[in-house]
Amino acid sequence: MERNATDAGDVLPRATISAVLARNDLPREELLAAYVRACGGDDGTVSAWLEARRRLATFGTTTPTPDSGNDARSTALQADDDAPQQTPAGRYGRQRREAEPGRRTGPRMSFAITPAELLSTFGLSGIVYYPRYESPDNQLDTRTADFLSQVGLPHDETFKSKASVGQEESILLPEWFTPDDGTLPEECHSWLVLGYFAASVIALEPHTGKVYAFGEGEPLDSYTQLHRDVESLVYSLNLFKRFHEHERGDQADIDEQVEHLRARIRAFDATPFEDEQSQWNLILDEVIEGIW
Repeated sequence: MERNATDAGDVLPRATISAVLARNDLPREELLAAYVRACGGDDGTVSAWLEARRRLATFGTTTPTPDSGNDARSTALQADDDAPQQTPAGRYGRQRREAEPGRRTGPRMSFAITPAELLSTFGLSGIVYYPRYESPDNQLDTRTADFLSQVGLPHDETFKSKASVGQEESILLPEWFTPDDGTLPEECHSWLVLGYFAASVIALEPHTGKVYAFGEGEPLDSYTQLHRDVESLVYSLNLFKRFHEHERGDQADIDEQVEHLRARIRAFDATPFEDEQSQWNLILDEVIEGIW
């Protein structure tokens, strides 16, 4: 990498590369540009990465925080045309809201997975961010709102986020089903759609932050809790993608490898495996069978 940078006319010592990759904050623009060029990127690619960095930098410093006297659930998510990646339309809307002059922007929460880690796994085009806003609609618990705005939600062949499933479709769970699908339980009417995973609609209970799954073709009242929160969902998706693309070895001992992955997910949140027929159990069984 250092030699590639030199060939491109940049100075990028090995120690600098290691330090930048180990940090959780954004690198300086000149370092990012040199790194992209060292990876073989042309001017257009460098410009795209620099623009993404500027958006992330701006996005991270303009997230409004509720006043301390407000209820902890007084925030909601709405799409913003200036978000770093695509954001879902529908109930979140396209209404812009700038941070008020002089408004404080409090410290970020700490999560089990960092924005840098998720970017490293899914890439810039594989994450959807949801800007955090104060609004009387679509109230979310604070930790969920912070996570979706700061870390984001993955989008790939395993988990298809709402933003890519269909912009024309509503974010509201009741509007995803027709009378032919059955009757959606009353307690689910305020839930929001996160995406599609393992032939199931994945929904968020906004007030508690819990994540539920509605299996395709199954009665709507047979939904199950899949994760204790969005952080657990994303943490598990990140582990699975890294395992599937980088860590798995020979199929001969795949059972042991899968059990190790299952244990890592369960150590953070046991909910994904409480139901024997859960989406995670089915996917890991398919990995063992060689389907993945």
